[in-house]
Amino acid sequence: MKSLGGVTKYLEQEGKAVQTSCSLCRQEFELFCQLAERYERIGVATKISKAEVPVLGSSSKLFLVVMSQMYGVMSQLLRRRVVDAEALSPRAIEATATAFRLWKKPELSKVFDNAYPNAGDDASPKQWRPSREYKEKFNTGTLFSEPGEVWIYLRSIYDSFSAVSSHAGPLATAFIQERNGAVEIQFIEADNSTVRLAWNYMLDACSEMLRVFLQILRGSANPAAIVALEQELTEWKEKAVCVLKHRDEEVRQQGT
Repeated sequence: MKSLGGVTKYLEQEGKAVQTSCSLCRQEFELFCQLAERYERIGVATKISKAEVPVLGSSSKLFLVVMSQMYGVMSQLLRRRVVDAEALSPRAIEATATAFRLWKKPELSKVFDNAYPNAGDDASPKQWRPSREYKEKFNTGTLFSEPGEVWIYLRSIYDSFSAVSSHAGPLATAFIQERNGAVEIQFIEADNSTVRLAWNYMLDACSEMLRVFLQILRGSANPAAIVALEQELTEWKEKAVCVLKHRDEEVRQQGT
């Protein structure tokens, strides 16, 4: 294998990658920041009463999980680590689907909360094995069984990202190249078009997940605030389409 130059050398290159991203993908980054602001606003607007905790308690926590992963995705994209951004995304998508299922079927809250019945037993060989009921009620087939285009879309990208981020599957090694008898891996994506494309589909995915949570948390926030956020999200989507279309034209003209 070819030498990577050590951690210090890598961190230097990562810092340069962030600088490049802030210039090359400035508009995509700004769209991401605007979307993140809307995530934060719905989080602040949501007030869950004690009576709602059994229904929305876990869903609201999963919303924060999605926000956490979203910020991680953005951080990785700034560093041009596309594969790592994709690896973070399945957790966010699955958390969104789980939150929706708990919202529609609050009677499953106990199954969800007791997913790992042996978690407290350090001596048990089954400490981190999920219960049979949890596996039945929260498997991916069930989570993505809802009708509608949003669920078809989220399942499609969930499958794609999961295949790339699998621990030892063939796609986990798809980005490793052989050159002149040496095996090489690019931690930092060199191709600008690949980086731009990643920003685009990550923006799409995060906006669709926000749309799902607006539905879930609708009853726990001021109705006017939710309506305003839904309208803003629609306007953001329209703006994003225009901005990204303009960016594509610029790229074609510049040939970069």
